[in-house]
Amino acid sequence: MRKILKPAWKFSQSGNLWSIYSSGKNFLTGETKDKSSKKSYFFTIDAKSGKIILKDYIFNEKDSFISSIAASEKLLFLNRLVNPELAVHRGIIALDIMTGNKIWENTELEYMFHTSNFVYTKKIEFENIKYQKLDINTGEILENYEENENSIIFEIRKQTFEKDLESENNFPVFNIEFASEKAKEIFEYETKAENGIGDIEFIELNTLLIFTYHIAIEKGFFEVYICIYDKTDGKKLYKEKIYKKAPLVFPDNFFIMDNYLYFIKEKKEIIAINLND
Repeated sequence: MRKILKPAWKFSQSGNLWSIYSSGKNFLTGETKDKSSKKSYFFTIDAKSGKIILKDYIFNEKDSFISSIAASEKLLFLNRLVNPELAVHRGIIALDIMTGNKIWENTELEYMFHTSNFVYTKKIEFENIKYQKLDINTGEILENYEENENSIIFEIRKQTFEKDLESENNFPVFNIEFASEKAKEIFEYETKAENGIGDIEFIELNTLLIFTYHIAIEKGFFEVYICIYDKTDGKKLYKEKIYKKAPLVFPDNFFIMDNYLYFIKEKKEIIAINLND
């Protein structure tokens, strides 16, 4: 019989969580934002131990219009909001996830996606769109593509996304019709006494079932819970309220990487649980 699970570590910093990315299997990196000060704070954490590498890191004190957009194993990519009213972004800033130092910057191109070795970008010129392939480590433009060559870029992007989906990271499924019969029984057992249940998101990982569900507490507001069950005997291994009064049904509150569960609480805190314990 499995033991009750407990958090391995917790992390929080200034502001509300804006983004979180896995940098390989070793690190989590991302950003929080303070709405009142309009400041962005960046962080990097050791994914297993919770050791803090960067916390409350401000890249540029005077620049309130930058946001994170993606991360590789070594770099956190930012862009700049050049027209807040129209939400127009431009430029790429690549930061070292371990130090926060700027490795390279391009002020003209827009980030599209990246692979292990390259960053793919675009630039809109009047009614024409041009595409580029950059060295991920230096930002050097290695190749230019004309608009009529966009099929090349889109095929690379398709292959990259398919590879990401085949990775060992597990993300929630939204449709309980895809759940096993045992999982459906557990959903029913856990939520049977509650009224106004919202969407259930779940992951089935070997004998474990991890899921979140929403309870309507008053008009327009929800409580959100995360649960971990052992499907072999129906034992509840963990439960926590992750939102006391959420104004919306929040998706994508958790994911699994290398047998660690990571979830977000109150848009303020990242909590990790070792599922092998």
